[in-house]
Amino acid sequence: MNLQRFVNWCETANSRERIEGFAAIAHALLDGSVPSLEREAAETALAVALDDPSPKVRASLAAIIGLHERAPAALVRGFLQDCEEIAVLVAASPVLDADDLLDAPALNRDRVHAAIAARVDLPGAVVAAIAVEGSAKVVTALLGNPHADISQGVLRLLAERHGGDAGVRALLVSRPLPPDIRQTLILETGRSLQESDLVRAVLGSNSRNVVFEACERATGGLAENTSPREVPVLVEHLRGSGQLSVAFLLRAACLGNIDLLAASLTALSRLSERRVRAVLVECRDAPFRTLGLHCGLSASESELIRVATMCWKDIAMGRMDLKGGEAAESVLRRVAQTFGERMKGPEDREAFALLRRLQRENARDVMRRRTERLLAA
Repeated sequence: MNLQRFVNWCETANSRERIEGFAAIAHALLDGSVPSLEREAAETALAVALDDPSPKVRASLAAIIGLHERAPAALVRGFLQDCEEIAVLVAASPVLDADDLLDAPALNRDRVHAAIAARVDLPGAVVAAIAVEGSAKVVTALLGNPHADISQGVLRLLAERHGGDAGVRALLVSRPLPPDIRQTLILETGRSLQESDLVRAVLGSNSRNVVFEACERATGGLAENTSPREVPVLVEHLRGSGQLSVAFLLRAACLGNIDLLAASLTALSRLSERRVRAVLVECRDAPFRTLGLHCGLSASESELIRVATMCWKDIAMGRMDLKGGEAAESVLRRVAQTFGERMKGPEDREAFALLRRLQRENARDVMRRRTERLLAA
């Protein structure tokens, strides 16, 4: 092949002719028609296209070599550095390695990076880079790639960075996630709702409180359905993010999730789990109040949790009559009655108001379950 003659021809040929000329050489090179002694000259001739002034000529050649495993790697790398419309044509090329993909320019090239994220053979280093720097559009492509090996650490980072994006959130929740990541997505959903004009218009100035309580309740529901093996992970996540609230503890106590309550009090108090469980089993006033102080709880809050725990102990021992109601409903009623009789100052009234809120929530849940049973029957 006379390389100089081809270069001279390119200088006078129009764009349609150059497209046809480069295509002829590319097809011959890719299907093995070019003799081995002339391959280097053929690849050099194709490299001329990298500097062709016409985007149509460059795009045409990029489309031909983009997915071919015998494409010249240097040519593919060159097109990957081209404008977005051309780089996206070679982003899935099998001749590119992790270094090539990590070197892909980052400025305003979401289409290119999304094409990289959708690759069948996506290296782990590229997955990690997308998690750290990728936009929501690129992350959506990554999560939609069934071939991508995405670790829990990467999923956790994606939830923290892009949990506020509805598309990313939907793809994340469709996966089997540990409870701490799901709880992060609950918070991100809450933040999105708080920023919604519709929610603000409907709920007005009360929107913040309503969304907060909804997130708090959703976290409680998540905790109730978390396996015992995963409870410590969720509790540590909640403690680290300052979400082990009194409402969370009281909900766990009133709904009988003693394992969750024990793990939460252990995390807050930094006492041994054995000692915390001993206090919960005995339910004596003074040790419970001391445990509450270690957890940063007021005397009224500790007493509410102690009474609720005592009720479940009585149920287990057969000492408490449920009177045909559901267990949690009966416990909440008993706690409200017992605590209501001894209320004194503002601190007691605040704790009691929290208990009444939990009662209302549980009453709605009970009514919903009864309705569902009737409909099913």
